[in-house]
Amino acid sequence: MERVRSELRITKPVGLSVCESITNPMLVGFFRPVILLPPMKLSDDALSLILRHELIHYKRHDLWCKVMILTATALHWFNPLVYLMAKAAAKQCEISCDALVLQNADHQRRVQYGETILPLSGMGRSSEPHY
Repeated sequence: MERVRSELRITKPVGLSVCESITNPMLVGFFRPVILLPPMKLSDDALSLILRHELIHYKRHDLWCKVMILTATALHWFNPLVYLMAKAAAKQCEISCDALVLQNADHQRRVQYGETILPLSGMGRSSEPHY
């Protein structure tokens, strides 16, 4: 965690915890951020990729953007286009974060990243990740 934080030039502390009730890694907390990981075995490389992804969310202040989108959705709950906008924004947030994780990565690292995140996203072929 400290190595990835240092590589991304993040100086503020970010916690790390395992949470039994989640299935996907996530960043929570506006003022005391914590990365929550589901209980699973991960290789050091897979863990590094997951931490990089979540720390990029932190560095870009994505949680605050999500709050603004949630607020817009709450205020315009009657407008179906707002729900489409919120879904598209969430998808683009993840895609752009993935692109930053893979920036300057070689083919092998890109494949490894895909093998790491696809099972976590539910898009993989099996429900059990292989690390």
